[in-house]
Amino acid sequence: MTRNRFFELRSCFHVVDNKAIPKENSDKFVKIRPMYNSFIKRCAQLPVEQNLSVDEQTVPFKENLSIKQYIRGKPSLWGIKNCLLCGQSGLVYNLLLYQGSSTQIDENMQKNFGLGGAIVLKLVENVKPNKHFLFFDNYFSSYNLFCCLLKYKILAAGTI
Repeated sequence: MTRNRFFELRSCFHVVDNKAIPKENSDKFVKIRPMYNSFIKRCAQLPVEQNLSVDEQTVPFKENLSIKQYIRGKPSLWGIKNCLLCGQSGLVYNLLLYQGSSTQIDENMQKNFGLGGAIVLKLVENVKPNKHFLFFDNYFSSYNLFCCLLKYKILAAGTI
């Protein structure tokens, strides 16, 4: 397939009818939300490994988009940021698309644990207690988060 043909097909691919999107919509991923929800549903059906990791990822993207971010130190500097819950083998078990202040995170959780801690708690909602070890870096680590994970009986280790 030639490059021009790919761009022609991309402009014709729609997941959601543009006329069905409400005008007061705050979800920046509304056009791909059904596909995203389907992906998350399939990921939840996978058997979860014992060792899990939470980390951020950048999907390379250089076009014009309001949620595109510059992230220093990543292999692709410009892109769409998302946070992943992955197993030791690299399988994705949960995913959170980051869209700035309108990211789907409970505000009370964000006040108590910070943005990184709230992201971890959102990603491990469906993880069963007493069966998993969770690893993450200093972006997500906080004392309050470790105490909360201990209440959920999820053992965690993170860099400080």
